[in-house]
Amino acid sequence: MSYSMETEFDTELDKIRKICVCTICSEPLKAPVTFPCLHMYCQECVHDSKSNTTSECPQCTNEDTTEAITMTPSVTMGRIHDVLHPKAPKTKTGEYECSVCVIVDSDSKTKAVAKCIECDQKLCENCVKMHGAIKLLKDHNLIDLPGDNSVNAKAELDAIKASHAFCLKHTDKPLEYVCEIDKTVLCPTCCIVNHPGHICTSVTDAAESVRESLKLLLDNGNERIGGYTEALENAGEFEKDLKHSADEGRTSIENDRAACIAAINKTFDEMKASLDKVEKTCLEANDRHVIELKQSMSQIEHQMSQITILKAYGHPSELVTLSSAFEKKSRDWAIPPSPRTDYRVSVNVTSSGIFDNRIEFGNVTTSSIKRQTTLLAKSVVVQCKLLTESVLNDLDVLDSKDVVATTGNVAMLYDSNFKLKKKIEGQNMWSVTSMSRGNIAFTHNSDVISIYDKDGDHIHDLQIENAKYLRGIATDVHGNLVVSDLGSKVVSHIDIGTGETLSKTENASFLWPGYVTKNSKDVTIVSDYDADCIIAIDRNTDQELFRYGKRGAGDNEMNNPRDVCTDCDDNIIVADSANYRVVLLSPEGKLIRYLLTEKDGLQYPWGLAIDSDENLLVGDSQGKVFVVKYRG
Repeated sequence: MSYSMETEFDTELDKIRKICVCTICSEPLKAPVTFPCLHMYCQECVHDSKSNTTSECPQCTNEDTTEAITMTPSVTMGRIHDVLHPKAPKTKTGEYECSVCVIVDSDSKTKAVAKCIECDQKLCENCVKMHGAIKLLKDHNLIDLPGDNSVNAKAELDAIKASHAFCLKHTDKPLEYVCEIDKTVLCPTCCIVNHPGHICTSVTDAAESVRESLKLLLDNGNERIGGYTEALENAGEFEKDLKHSADEGRTSIENDRAACIAAINKTFDEMKASLDKVEKTCLEANDRHVIELKQSMSQIEHQMSQITILKAYGHPSELVTLSSAFEKKSRDWAIPPSPRTDYRVSVNVTSSGIFDNRIEFGNVTTSSIKRQTTLLAKSVVVQCKLLTESVLNDLDVLDSKDVVATTGNVAMLYDSNFKLKKKIEGQNMWSVTSMSRGNIAFTHNSDVISIYDKDGDHIHDLQIENAKYLRGIATDVHGNLVVSDLGSKVVSHIDIGTGETLSKTENASFLWPGYVTKNSKDVTIVSDYDADCIIAIDRNTDQELFRYGKRGAGDNEMNNPRDVCTDCDDNIIVADSANYRVVLLSPEGKLIRYLLTEKDGLQYPWGLAIDSDENLLVGDSQGKVFVVKYRG
């Protein structure tokens, strides 16, 4: 390698200095050793970095390796270290001392003017002459001292590969041969004594062959560097692409957040506007009613004042003439006034449900404030209508006054006049209950509860752990679901958000718990088809409160009861199916009377529900629905 300018080699020296550094101590390589993996370290650093004396490459350490590792002293790197970091002593004037004269006279301070690269000796003028006079040494390369550091360093580095390395056993013998059998570098003596009969070749020739193979190694290294370069470029591209997609994703998220917030705000604004409208309408009606009441009261007060004057000062003939009018007015005023209440409503705001993967918005509903009603002496069938040709398994009424009926693989959504709004297709649509926030829940004689919105659109399913054949379903006072399981014969309370089982019956005994309902006191009431009875269970204690019924057709008897529901007074209503009747019980399970019988055209009643007017809806096996007025 040639250099056109001195500064170019200075740059090369800087590169060599940076390369010839131990990665353990970060200092120039000192007494360097090379591992079979070709990593180089200071010999002391290799031993210092281990707790034991086993020499392992710190960078390539493999705990599974049990083979002994041989470290090779690096002659080349050692000499490069000496070139770059000379340690010969100097005189006080900063000049080098002659290495040969010191051997003869330890007190000698003769100035060295040259250095023999091959002998690694610093020589004074006399020793230079003697050195050149010796035949074996006259071809050695000498450099001036102090001389030009770069020029001297280049000369010393160039001379390394031509210099002699000496045998460790025969220290005055250079390593000149390579044993082809043992692949060992030898001096002439070792070659003759220790490797008789082996083929030995010149170490210089062998080195040239190795130099040629190093070209392939370096080419492979360059290709490997190219692979790493490409991988780094790919990593950089990945980082760039990832940051770009992440930035786009964050923008999308923020846009989505804004859209969701806008939708949420719109929904709640609409809820608030709906509430404001109800409030305004009712207050306006109430204001008109107050004016009417005040006018009526003022008229009566004015009439009373006039009558008071007539009483005090009226002529007898006039009083007698008006006596019949006084009596009629007295009868009219004896009747308490009947203020209007038809405009009055109660407002119910259902809170939104916030779950892990969705939000179910709340809603604002209104219901007429019902006047206090009592049980009628006799039930009246207000309406009887054929809805389908199939059995009406179950019925329920939504907050919207819509009616849901289940039959086979179809659930039907009707308005309050039983006009079909939508058919909800599904597998084995069995029991139904209205939920908070206006949603609808169905069982399918499986371990799944399906949730639909008030319009009959599917929202999601709840798969109930350890459930087998869920049949009856109802909503409790806390808004959670209550289900009966024909497989495990238990009744469970289910969290509507997660589907987690909150509690289940442990002490109650059922044969075929087909239907279930709840009252306002959180009492669970179960209709047991095979046991011919209903069973009331206290949720808090899991204790049976009472049973009503046994097999038969008389009072206090039942035959295959189906659906069960409760009214506003917690009275219990049971579809006594095989007896063709609907039974009304008190909250304590005492028979009050029969609300509907075979005489009313009823056959095998199944589904029951209470509508917004406190009428009873009864669905039978013929697909007919009866609207029964039993309160007034």
